[in-house]
Amino acid sequence: MWEQVTAKLSGNSYLTVSGKNILNNAVIPNGGSSSNTGAFNNEGAATGSIQINVNKVTQLVFKVYLRGCDASQFGWSSAGIGVVSNATRTPLTGDIWYISTSLSPCVGCISLPTTGLSLTAALNGNDVSLNWKTLTESNTKSFDIERSTDGINYVKVGEKAAAGNSVSDINYSHIDPNMNVPVYYYRLKMVDLDSRYSYSNVVIVRKSLIKGIKAFPNPATDHVNIEFSNAKGSYTVSLLNQLGQQVYSKKVDINNTVQYIRIERGTIPAGMYHVSIRDNNSGELQSEKVLIK
Repeated sequence: MWEQVTAKLSGNSYLTVSGKNILNNAVIPNGGSSSNTGAFNNEGAATGSIQINVNKVTQLVFKVYLRGCDASQFGWSSAGIGVVSNATRTPLTGDIWYISTSLSPCVGCISLPTTGLSLTAALNGNDVSLNWKTLTESNTKSFDIERSTDGINYVKVGEKAAAGNSVSDINYSHIDPNMNVPVYYYRLKMVDLDSRYSYSNVVIVRKSLIKGIKAFPNPATDHVNIEFSNAKGSYTVSLLNQLGQQVYSKKVDINNTVQYIRIERGTIPAGMYHVSIRDNNSGELQSEKVLIK
């Protein structure tokens, strides 16, 4: 169905448009619209073209209501005899319809409301930390945070207001508390002011199976140690600030029963950080908060 008919583009005087309704306003509407001269010239059929105002057409449904004339109002002509002035004719009572549609090419189409969006997630204790960034935004309204336990059926678990319009990077974050199942799937529904929307990438968060890993000292001053105990394997160790921006990342191979990785503070400013440890083989992720003074 269409939202609103915006304009009558062409047609005879009987064709009128009101909202979603296309009307024949003839006193006695019928199927004749010939240009013959005489009593039955332009007898009462509405003809013309209209423009339908929608952003995206997926289906047109026409409901036709007939308001035809009574055949007794006309005398009957013999077959093949044309209509002349004051003559009889075979009346048509509005039961013949010719409907065609066309779609104009998209001129000045607007792209999706955001560009450069990528969603990431990390498990902090039992809370899931979601972070995403946009490179540009145009008429954005909000981000709906959607979650699933099977990767198919999603429910909305949060909402974050969008910037509206921006030509620079903007970072967003959201905490989904108390993860109580083995795995969550997350995605963002990006909604703009015209109610158009699109979806982000899907990220997966699992209850971590990584054991024997801890970060210390906490609070830290000039460095942070990561202890791997009985956790042999290949890992990626990252340090993320509160905006989800990565300030440190390193791939490490743990070959010993107990092994330590040292993260030097260097020029990293004071603040709260997330130490993210990803198992490069299983994809399992563990994260801890660390305060750097």
